Amino acid sequence: HERQKLDLYLPPTGSRWPLVVSIHGGAFRMGSKDGEAAATAGALVARGFAVAAINYRLSQHAIFPAQIEDGKAAVRWLRANAPRYGYDPDRVVSFGGSAGGHLAAMLGTAGDVKAFDVGAHLDQSSRVQAVVDFFGPTDFLQMDAHRPSAEAMVHDTPDSPESQLVGGPIRDNPDKVARANPITYVTKDDPPFLIIH
Repeated sequence: HERQKLDLYLPPTGSRWPLVVSIHGGAFRMGSKDGEAAATAGALVARGFAVAAINYRLSQHAIFPAQIEDGKAAVRWLRANAPRYGYDPDRVVSFGGSAGGHLAAMLGTAGDVKAFDVGAHLDQSSRVQAVVDFFGPTDFLQMDAHRPSAEAMVHDTPDSPESQLVGGPIRDNPDKVARANPITYVTKDDPPFLIIH
């Protein structure tokens, strides 16, 4: 798919840099690696990190699990190509905000879920060693219970970003929602998380 691309940003000197996989937000239905992920890359590269700003299929292109399949495929591609570009394949961090935070968290908790590993480089691990999650949803069915005000977005509607992601109203599809929730996959061997709300 045309969305299955990434941009790689490398520091001008050195090698074996930690690698940040930067995932854009946009309610699973908009956004691009050329926006916030690219802007973040400059600051991180200046501090000695390599950055891969990735795109993924949006909900109008494919419903879940396409998005985590794309994220895991990017991590595997990046590991397979580490010798070519010089970053450290053993220090990979997923990083994102909102929908990107959700996918960063999914990479952290579902790194060992082989059902989401499809495509090339299946000999490579899609696990990350740390997660930075800026306000990514972790349980879609709890979002409206924690709305900050009556004016805030309602997530239980059939046209909400989360409903579009799973292919139907979230309240009518609890099994699909559970499969898309990062919290479903939490185990004691998951990497450390920094969660910022």
